[in-house]
Order: sequence, then C-alpha cells, then structure tokens
Amino acid sequence: MEENQLDLFEPNTYFQMVFHYYLCELKNTIMTMQKLDAYEADLDFKSVWITIEEAIQVNEASMNKEGSNPWVKRETSVLKKLINESTTLKELISIRK
Repeated sequence: MEENQLDLFEPNTYFQMVFHYYLCELKNTIMTMQKLDAYEADLDFKSVWITIEEAIQVNEASMNKEGSNPWVKRETSVLKKLINESTTLKELISIRK
C-alpha cells in the first residue's frame, strides 16, 4: 500500500510512504515487554488481542474524534481487506503447514 501527499514540511514536495504487510504465524504465546517509541508511549499504546472486527470498530470510532491519527484510516482499510481476503489467507496458512 502506498500513501502520497503534499509534504507537510517541504514546500512543493510530495511525501510518499510505502507500507508492506506480512502474513505471520505465531510459534508460541510467550509475550515480552513492549518497546514503544516516545510518541506511542505518549499516546498510551497497549498491546491487546482482539478480533479484526473489534479492531475495525475501535478504529472507526476513533476516526470520528477530533485529533485522531491520520494513519488509523489506512490501517482500518487494511483490516477490511484482510476480512475480504480471509479465505485466501486461510488457504495460504494451510499451504504453509
């Protein structure tokens, strides 16, 4: 997925960011301490296990709030694509096993 927009800091410049997403499989359920960036700690980020549907619901609710992070819209669209492609994902997982 790509994002292209006018750069917020450099006039007459475009900012492009390319995002890569990977299908991963957990080998165990051992969890370690979070290693948050400063802005993530400021936003009180926490790791939780929720369904894709729950994540979409939380993200959509936060998108309607003033000052919401612009990346939430992008990540929500990726989650929706995962739901739409869930059959393909299940097939990929079964092939890898």
